[in-house]
Amino acid sequence: MEALQIFKSEQFGDMRTSISDNNDPLFCLADVCRSLEIGNVSQCKTTLDEEGVISNDTLTNGGIQKMTFINESNFYQVIFQSRKPEAKQFKKWVTSEVLPAIRKNGIYATDVTIDKMVADPDFAIKLLTNYKEERQKRIESEQENERLQFQNDQQQQEIKAIAPKAEYYDTVLESTGTLLTDQIAKDMGMTAQKLNKILHEKKIQFKRDGQWVLYSAYAGNGFTETRTIAHSSPKSDGTFGTSLQTRWTQKGRKFIYELLNFKQN
Repeated sequence: MEALQIFKSEQFGDMRTSISDNNDPLFCLADVCRSLEIGNVSQCKTTLDEEGVISNDTLTNGGIQKMTFINESNFYQVIFQSRKPEAKQFKKWVTSEVLPAIRKNGIYATDVTIDKMVADPDFAIKLLTNYKEERQKRIESEQENERLQFQNDQQQQEIKAIAPKAEYYDTVLESTGTLLTDQIAKDMGMTAQKLNKILHEKKIQFKRDGQWVLYSAYAGNGFTETRTIAHSSPKSDGTFGTSLQTRWTQKGRKFIYELLNFKQN
């Protein structure tokens, strides 16, 4: 909280104010109750929104004191509790003079305060130093908020950029079906012959009895499955022959994509 600031009114007396860490105006509850002739301050406090009631050590002319302040919302709530005819005038004074002065630059100097600053340089230095420190804190807080907002925006952009790929992996690569080499090759914009050649050159697979099979370093990783395929045309003796066919699992498909640094659009 800022150092204590005092507003003076011939009709309502002194009212001590301050500024919260969020740069919101705060009012001394005891002063508000006195001005509105509300005798039981503690009882009044129980009727207010707890989030808007702040008890804090406050720098005063007499040193550090524990004081209870209320925010603007609770200030109006206290006014509603007052039976004093002048409550409307009190509200008008606060809303037309006190609040604008606080919000203008975070510090309010009455004629009395100015006179004291001139007469007592130490008081002026103390008041302005405290104001400078609190103002710097607000600036640093705003800069930190801007940095966090920028960081959040960057993260959101990165999430949007990788979303299509992530969705592809979730919906396609995690499925349970298997694919022929030419299906994967077509998706990558090449022929099955070219893809088989690349995998052979990279020592991923070799050909045995007309079937492409994986080298032992990759054979146990669940990248492929072998199926027996019956030929559609009979042999000369009338029987139907069979052959072995290598099919890639979705795990194997993902392996090929990452191996060749292929990015799905």
